Amino acid sequence: MSALSGIKDSVADTMAVSFEQMNIPLAILCALGGLALLIGVVSAICKKEKINRVLFYVLSFIIIVKTSVVEVLRIVDYLGR
Repeated sequence: MSALSGIKDSVADTMAVSFEQMNIPLAILCALGGLALLIGVVSAICKKEKINRVLFYVLSFIIIVKTSVVEVLRIVDYLGR
């Protein structure tokens, strides 16, 4: 969902997330992306099923939050026109 949201944003007429300057939504998306990458590395190393299950739920929550941020920015941009 997060990757598809980013692809959709990159081919849109106006992007929902601006890369021109460091702004709060961009910082949130970058931080969550870095956290997801770190969790992915930890889950590859960890062999305990219980921990991997928790990490799966955390990654799912991160994907939902990242997609929600981009979609809310799109809605705000659309209503602001």
